[in-house]
Amino acid sequence: MGIRDFTGGDFEAASKFLGATRHAEHGERSYWHGSLELCAILARSDHGFVAAAADGTLTGLLLLASPREEDHNPDLRKHWLSQRTVLLAVCRTLGIDPAPGGEVTGSGTDGSGCDPRIVAQLGKDARLVTLWQTNPVTCGEREQQELLERGFAWLSERGVETTDVRDEEPILPSTDKESALVGNILNEHGNAHGVEFVSYDYHIQKDGELVAGIVAWALGSDLHVDMLAVKKSERGRGLGGRLLSHVEEQARRDGCTTASVDTFSFQAPDYYPAHGYQEVFRYPLTDGTERIYFSKQL
Repeated sequence: MGIRDFTGGDFEAASKFLGATRHAEHGERSYWHGSLELCAILARSDHGFVAAAADGTLTGLLLLASPREEDHNPDLRKHWLSQRTVLLAVCRTLGIDPAPGGEVTGSGTDGSGCDPRIVAQLGKDARLVTLWQTNPVTCGEREQQELLERGFAWLSERGVETTDVRDEEPILPSTDKESALVGNILNEHGNAHGVEFVSYDYHIQKDGELVAGIVAWALGSDLHVDMLAVKKSERGRGLGGRLLSHVEEQARRDGCTTASVDTFSFQAPDYYPAHGYQEVFRYPLTDGTERIYFSKQL
């Protein structure tokens, strides 16, 4: 396993690598996805490094864009853009739709396909990093470290301030059990201030199927309704009102004196006033809808 500079001769292997690691769900088309994405990224990049196995198999790829104008090579960038245009034409000739609309978009903060966590690792400016990808099966921890070190060094030579956060704990999706543990942490803090976090989660079943439910919580003396939903086929039977009244009564017995809820203008803004809630304020969103906040004295 070794780390070396990326060259144009790595394009074919890198395209297959990206296709296999980032677009595997496209099956036989994965190569075209990888090629088109790689061209788009190379058109914004100024340097790159690859990790390769002893037999030459590509196992990791790191492409970077320099913040220094003198490092930019507009002719090279135009070359990769033209290559992408050619690839798109070939795809259409073969009757292959490489991606919706013929475009490949990335998942990074700068739209380049980079992992946002790697952006934080290699530079404060997301434009400095265009792509980071490794195959965890074939690229070991040591090689991944070395690949990133090359990126750190290259950016450092150009006066880019970097932050190495590879030792930070990853952010993971929580299960119901883990969400409850988060609540316990909140309770520990609240108890120190004389307040307690209490959850109120209830639902209604019909013929063994959940048809309505409410998720609410109280912190101190305020009850907040987080979610209230009723299946479309069961609406108009008062199920939502029953759940809302039940939770309000439970919270009142536990010492809550107010209740709050927020909703959107496309949902049911008239529903909560019908149950005694008063609008506190609303604000417009960029998509044309409004978010509305309500409160009620218990």
